[in-house]
Parts: sequence; C-alpha cells; structure tokens
Amino acid sequence: MQGRFRTVSCFVAASLACLTPSAVSAKQATSSNVQENKETFASIGDVLVKVTLRESLPNAFGGADIFGRKRDRGFVEVRFMGLATDGRAVFRRRTVDIYSNETTMSRSGMRYGSADVQYDNNSAHIQSYSVGPQQATVQALPPDTVEFALDLTKGNLITIEDRQIQVLSADDAGVKFVVQRR
Repeated sequence: MQGRFRTVSCFVAASLACLTPSAVSAKQATSSNVQENKETFASIGDVLVKVTLRESLPNAFGGADIFGRKRDRGFVEVRFMGLATDGRAVFRRRTVDIYSNETTMSRSGMRYGSADVQYDNNSAHIQSYSVGPQQATVQALPPDTVEFALDLTKGNLITIEDRQIQVLSADDAGVKFVVQRR
C-alpha cells in the first residue's frame, strides 16, 4: 500500500510540475529587416535597421502560449539622416512601443451559451445566447525619437535591442554598414 501511495504522489507531483507557469516561460523575440553579417548600403533618409519586437502570448498562468503564438510589442529603427557640417554621420533612432493586454483567452477564448425551449401546442419557442472571448486592447504608444551624430574616427558602433550596427563609412550619398547579433 505504501508503494502505491508513493507512486501516485510522484505522478501527481510530476503532473503539477508540468502545469506550473515556469514550465513554459514567456519570452521576447526579435526579427530584423536586414541580413546579418552582410555589408549593406542605405541612402539618406533610409532605414538602416528595423528590429521588430514580439513576445509570447501569455496564457492564464502567466507562462507562454503552448502553441507558440506571439503578440506585437513594437519596433526600433535607425535611419541615416546625412552628414553634419563637421563631417559626423547623423542618425535618427525611433522606438514605438505597443501596449497589449492580449492573452491566449482573448485571442481564441471559449464560447459558451444557453438555450431555453418552451413547447406550446404544436410549436416551440427557442431563446438562446452565447458569450465569446473578451476583446483585447492593442494600441501603439507615441514614438520616442532621438537624433544623434557619430564621429566615425572615434567609434562606429550603434546598438539597438540585440543587434549591433557597425558603420563602415558615411558620405553625402549614404552609409555602408554591417549588422551583427550581440
């Protein structure tokens, strides 16, 4: 009897460990519009790099969606704005954050309903209703924009999220650069 109890309690403990929020943790993922480790050129006003931010859709326990679905969190981009009068390369970094309370339940949710049937002679009166998933709120917050100048003789690295932009050269026509993952 004691052996059976130990087996059952181990099974219950293992099952609960699989259901805890830490079993599948929510995490942020990034993607870029530029191929990594390849020399690239951008003209004045062009976006050098745009990093899109996404995170795991949270489930009811705060962990990541077991199906791998994600929700948008915004983006960060760096543009080349030209050369300053002193020869420094001028860039503009723009960050847009997205607020979202979207969860697995608001994305797919559960539908449930009820029906009431009343019979009267040879006819039936049916009244029904259903309730669907709660609507999520998703909105872009006002962008945060910073302009900065980079003296390429003193440093040539720009970091955004998990990417690093190495500026190789800049002139009136544009900028040559390489993007690497940090």
